[in-house]
Amino acid sequence: MQIHKAYKFRIYPNPEQEQFFAHHFGCVRFVYNRMLALFKETRQFSKNQYKVMLPDLKRQFEWLKYPNSQSLQSAVDNLAAAIERWRKGLGGFPVFKKKHLKSSFEVPQNWWVDDDGRLHIPKLDSGIKVVWHRPLGEHNKQRYPFKVNYIAISRSPSGKYWASFSCGVEVPEPVLNPAQDMAGIDSGLKDLVVGVNQQGQVKYQVAAPRHFRRSEARISRLNQVLASKQKGSSNWRKVKRKLAIAHERVAFRRADLAHKISYQLTQENQLVGLETLNVQGMLRNHCLAKSVSDAAIRALHTFTVYKGEWYGAVVQFIERWFPSTKLCWDCGSLNDNLTLSDREWVCPPCGRHHVRDVTAAWNILQEAVRLLPGSPEQSP
Repeated sequence: MQIHKAYKFRIYPNPEQEQFFAHHFGCVRFVYNRMLALFKETRQFSKNQYKVMLPDLKRQFEWLKYPNSQSLQSAVDNLAAAIERWRKGLGGFPVFKKKHLKSSFEVPQNWWVDDDGRLHIPKLDSGIKVVWHRPLGEHNKQRYPFKVNYIAISRSPSGKYWASFSCGVEVPEPVLNPAQDMAGIDSGLKDLVVGVNQQGQVKYQVAAPRHFRRSEARISRLNQVLASKQKGSSNWRKVKRKLAIAHERVAFRRADLAHKISYQLTQENQLVGLETLNVQGMLRNHCLAKSVSDAAIRALHTFTVYKGEWYGAVVQFIERWFPSTKLCWDCGSLNDNLTLSDREWVCPPCGRHHVRDVTAAWNILQEAVRLLPGSPEQSP
């Protein structure tokens, strides 16, 4: 089975290479925005016809001749993919790229890595310093063990440069191991993850880390300092970079925790039951929006789904309206009077004592097992 992975490495370009990258970023951004403006005007898009326009653009704008031509064609490909996602309802309408946000360009081929580990790309004479944090292998003189489809050079708002290698990796077909556990996972704002196994025992419990809340004071202070600087000045750019680094650290910490939890869930369980959450609706609640975005529940679910495909774990989502929190697993009655502040409750008909998140996780597991064809229902 072939899966697609992207390996991201930090690169350290010299001032000449930074200028080369800046020119590439600007040209790719210009082509993307130009084609998007044409699409918004005509509402007709043909990838091949738009690529045919590139030579005319180069004759009209001389500075478009210097970047790699395949990078400009990749900008049209990316716009075509964004439009296709919008037409299928998988994303919003494409927006224009901005200069001071993340910038990138793609190099589909003709790149190589020399014996010193420096990356060489077309139209750049010198090699780029790369921090290879993963072991390297030999593959068609590219010093990489997998088939690389393309690489993407990017610059984050914090001023860091990255090289991302998109690879097609052959992995064995996943084999379900019946001896592994099953887990029902309840995700919330107080505890990010509460998971129980098929015996009803709490196997996972991770408190919500609240990364943004911990960095909020520094981010707020940097916003105040930024507002006091003259926009576009040298000091304004310095503070803006510090602010971008503060936000980047929060994003890295969220992603790191989501990757670790999702990896553990898919490695240790044959079945992972998750609840379908309306995250967009939760973000409309002004009392919970900051905590919901800080928890990054959607990222956790997304990582768990694709890691389950890689490692042979079944990830089963239950329907959004399933009353996992209010349902008594003993007598099956519903407690409609339960509020968000009630962390424990007693079932009125049978008197069973419930811990809110543990009960929800157990009900999610039972429902996930029920949705699997031919699986026997569990009981604690």
